[in-house]
Amino acid sequence: MNEKIKNALAKGKRKWIPAIGWFLFLGFFNNCVIFPFFDIKVVEWGELLTALGVMLSISGARDVGLKKESPESSQELVIDGKVAKVATIGKRYWIPAIGWCLAFAFLNNCAIYPYADVKVVEWVNVLTGLGVLLGISGTRDIFLSRNRKIAEQAAIAAAAAADAPAETTSAKGKKKGSKNSE
Repeated sequence: MNEKIKNALAKGKRKWIPAIGWFLFLGFFNNCVIFPFFDIKVVEWGELLTALGVMLSISGARDVGLKKESPESSQELVIDGKVAKVATIGKRYWIPAIGWCLAFAFLNNCAIYPYADVKVVEWVNVLTGLGVLLGISGTRDIFLSRNRKIAEQAAIAAAAAADAPAETTSAKGKKKGSKNSE
């Protein structure tokens, strides 16, 4: 295969994942923001919520397992004058965008619907979407936060080890420079 084609495929090999997330956002935007005000069809809620759950759980499990998305998804921490690189997770902006659609559905149902001639976004679907979004994303964030703390502790330990005097072991198994190595 041509080298340019290989490079293009390698760079875009995971671009379809956020594309699906943005398509899901469009479904939520249609159902929560546009539908109450216009006579349009809704995207099937069951499949939309299932797809959201699948996307969040599988991509979250992948993030937790890999602990990072890409080489750019890291930050440098300065600990006691030493620089340590710690993996972080890149942002998925489609997730908060779906959250805002659900927030608008709450606004519509609680503050607009009682006073205007608009349709209600079905509560069971809004609450299910909110539960999926907060439950799975929250669990993912807890695991990633734990992994980040572990990585920071490892970076601190590595910085401390770099500062410690190098100890070597003699042929008898005793550390040179200790009391036992006389």
